[in-house]
Amino acid sequence: MLKKVFLLLITTFPLLAVYGQPGRTLWRLSGETGAYQFRDIANNKFHSGLLRLEGSIDYAKKMNASRWDFQLRIKPEFYSSSNVFSNLKFFFSGQYASKMSQGNWGVSLDARRFYYFTDHEKFMFDLMNLNGFLIWAIRDRTNIIFNLNYAYRDVSNSFDQSLDALASQIKLLFPQFKLWNTGIGWYLEKFNIGEKDYIFSNNLRTKNSGWRYGPEISIDFRSKSVLSAVYRFLLHQSDITKQPSYEHQVRVLFGKLLSDRWAIFFLIDYYFNKFTFIDETNLNLLYSPVDNESVINLKLDYDINQNVSLYMKTGYMKENLLYSGFSTQGWQSILGIQLKSK
Repeated sequence: MLKKVFLLLITTFPLLAVYGQPGRTLWRLSGETGAYQFRDIANNKFHSGLLRLEGSIDYAKKMNASRWDFQLRIKPEFYSSSNVFSNLKFFFSGQYASKMSQGNWGVSLDARRFYYFTDHEKFMFDLMNLNGFLIWAIRDRTNIIFNLNYAYRDVSNSFDQSLDALASQIKLLFPQFKLWNTGIGWYLEKFNIGEKDYIFSNNLRTKNSGWRYGPEISIDFRSKSVLSAVYRFLLHQSDITKQPSYEHQVRVLFGKLLSDRWAIFFLIDYYFNKFTFIDETNLNLLYSPVDNESVINLKLDYDINQNVSLYMKTGYMKENLLYSGFSTQGWQSILGIQLKSK
């Protein structure tokens, strides 16, 4: 039922947006290739070549005090080693935002379908995320942000795991200096995880529910360079964990123009936790964040012209595949090219 509702929203949003005057459409195509060194769940080390392609179409439309934004993205990834999951990923996102006298409000939708496969195994990953937000201006450059979010995730393999989560957040953004903003907030989430069919349960539990809650701080600096950072610390309570159990989420983005054509970017988007488990825990019920990728990347970008750019990227990637706690992690070094419309 939930999937049908989200599919209805996915088709309804674009129809509402394109009604009336046309908007602006942009497209991007990119391809990258390189080497990947990774470890599996048993800590065995492997080397693999990789080929990653990506295509996206963006649509934006303004109507008086409101705005529609949509993006459709396809991202296949192929690895030469049979010990790592190649994948095919589909993304759809849409947002409607409207201005008010003292701020703005809006709703957004994020839907994803991922296919993972090796020579021996394959599974599917579905995600639907619906978010409502309100930004209320108290005074110049000082805002209160309210977020209410519902997420549903389903993983299909030899077992079928589903997660649904309802989260809320309140955050205060205020200026520290002329070009520097700071934010402090509080995050609260209620989640439920279940398995429909788990043939190796051996009388282990097949459901897990719990809470995640804690503070968040952020900084944002924009001048000739850009620095944005968010840190969230969450206490974790669930049916399969005991105290102390907690989580960390860190996101840091730094970017700087080196010249008219050269730019450098550094990204940290990382999640890690420390869970203390109750005995005989079913790890297929282990919580993992809705965004299942963690990355640390350094990227050097060169613009050939307004439509074509070349880049080099190196860094660390970890992807939690939600399969008996399984994840792939390792280092990659790649060369890429991006084409985009004006």
